[in-house]
Amino acid sequence: MKTKKLTINELLAEIADHRKEVRNYKDVLHRIKLVAKMGMWEIDVEKKEVIWSDVTREIHEAEHEYNPSIEEGINFFTKGKSRQAITQAFNKAIEQNTDYDLEVQIKTAKGNIKWTRVIGISEFKDGKCIRVYGLFQDIDQNVKYRMELERQKELFRQTFEFAPNGMALISLEGKWVQVNQQVCNMLNYTKEELSKLTFQDITHPEDLDLDLKLLEELLAGKRESYQMEKRYFDKSSNLVWALLSVSMMKDETGKPLYFVSQLTNITEKKNYQKQHLLKTKDCLTSPILYHTIFARILAIFLCFFL
Repeated sequence: MKTKKLTINELLAEIADHRKEVRNYKDVLHRIKLVAKMGMWEIDVEKKEVIWSDVTREIHEAEHEYNPSIEEGINFFTKGKSRQAITQAFNKAIEQNTDYDLEVQIKTAKGNIKWTRVIGISEFKDGKCIRVYGLFQDIDQNVKYRMELERQKELFRQTFEFAPNGMALISLEGKWVQVNQQVCNMLNYTKEELSKLTFQDITHPEDLDLDLKLLEELLAGKRESYQMEKRYFDKSSNLVWALLSVSMMKDETGKPLYFVSQLTNITEKKNYQKQHLLKTKDCLTSPILYHTIFARILAIFLCFFL
């Protein structure tokens, strides 16, 4: 197949079109970098010259057209772990031809501390490093959000694990996903043993229907939480009474994830109430008590009417 020969004008027009496409691509790339807060940097190792892109300068809050020396660039990183990490990574790159990708803190020209991501790529020629270049990204908000999320998770874990009463995360199907030690002590199961069971497996049959009905109302959005007195069977099949409080954990879209259950052991209270009720019943049915009460009523009647 013959290739069509283009005239000079056609070639110039095609070149112009290609240049326009390149400019468009560059414009798109620039806009992406602005949105991602990502700049470029380059170090000429032989000349010891540093070049920063506009976005990199903005991240450092440096003046327009400012390009630091290698030492000045390093000194933007906060003293301690960050500066030590970037120094070691840079030296290793120029000595051993290795790349790096770090999350480190900088102190900007205006004195603000922010988290950044630094990607470095080394370029060697004839066994010698001639250039190190890469990307510089502002990730301050992302890192702070991640750290806050981790803090909240740890706070939840501490609250969950060391709560004075039993705490449990229950799957929507009823599996014991996570429990604290108080639940294990109450039901005489290990965490591993409970993870193989559902709450339905160890709930007293007479309490199960009401519990399931309330869970359905929770899932349907008819209630935010519920509380009930409920009987469980422990590992030895002994009856354990608990005051059960249940709410629901949802994701950011409102989709149900888990049931959060709080269990307070009220077995002693229930046993006491039962014993007290039996004693009261015995007293009321006692012949001696019957005659004593009858005698008192007769005495009062005689005082008023004689």
